[in-house]
Amino acid sequence: MPSARSRTPRPVLSLPLATTLIGGLLLFGGCDMVGLSGDDPSEGLAYTIEDSQPAPGTSATLRLRNGRSSPVEYDLCQSWAERRTREGWVDADLRVADACVLLARRSLPPGDTTSISVQIDSSAAQGTYRFSTNVVINDTDRSLFTAPFRIEPDHR
Repeated sequence: MPSARSRTPRPVLSLPLATTLIGGLLLFGGCDMVGLSGDDPSEGLAYTIEDSQPAPGTSATLRLRNGRSSPVEYDLCQSWAERRTREGWVDADLRVADACVLLARRSLPPGDTTSISVQIDSSAAQGTYRFSTNVVINDTDRSLFTAPFRIEPDHR
């Protein structure tokens, strides 16, 4: 006669197998995870600052290089600074007002580079900053950011 004792339930999947299964579903299931999608429209664009530690009162050069196979629209006059805080990146009044022609979008052909010189305000506070600009790729606005850079007091 069979015994009526209860059996301890066993997990259907082990943790490593479940992790592999979920990871595979996310990777191949179409979820857009940062760093895993090869469809980034801004891929091939480089937006950089020439001096990684500009001093207050000096100028810095912002460059945009189009390594894509199609042109992009841009306006480097519409570059603005952001400062890193505990809450994240916030707008920063770092750039001295200049005579840039606002809202003058231009087309940057594949393989070309353009640049603009910006004056760093002499009262800029010490901290970590980056510049941001927008480009148009296939009729869609995209934001680009320079690598973060430091503003240190000028010790001349």
